[in-house]
Amino acid sequence: MTTAQPDPQQLRDRIADAIRAATCSGECGNSTEEECRRTRFQPVVWYQGRVIEVDLSGPIDRIAAILADALVRESP
Repeated sequence: MTTAQPDPQQLRDRIADAIRAATCSGECGNSTEEECRRTRFQPVVWYQGRVIEVDLSGPIDRIAAILADALVRESP
């Protein structure tokens, strides 16, 4: 059984959307800045109301977990 390869542009778009969804909007409620930094990507550059650059530093497993959670939330 062969599996069709995903379209690279669609995959990039999904990942970019997931990163934007996992980026702090500034409305973290009761969490501290430190808690927010551990659980959300931090925006660095906004352009025309859209995040175009984020701070992704941190342990790879944490970054993967944040992305995975955002991708799961966007799935139908």
